[in-house]
Amino acid sequence: METITASKARARLYRLIDEVAVSGQPVLITGR
Repeated sequence: METITASKARARLYRLIDEVAVSGQPVLITGR
């Protein structure tokens, strides 16, 4: 499972959604 900060997730949200849709692997978005 990939872990990513909220800031990074916000910066690449659409690309992140596409990656999850293709791979099926969960992504954990953490706070500060």
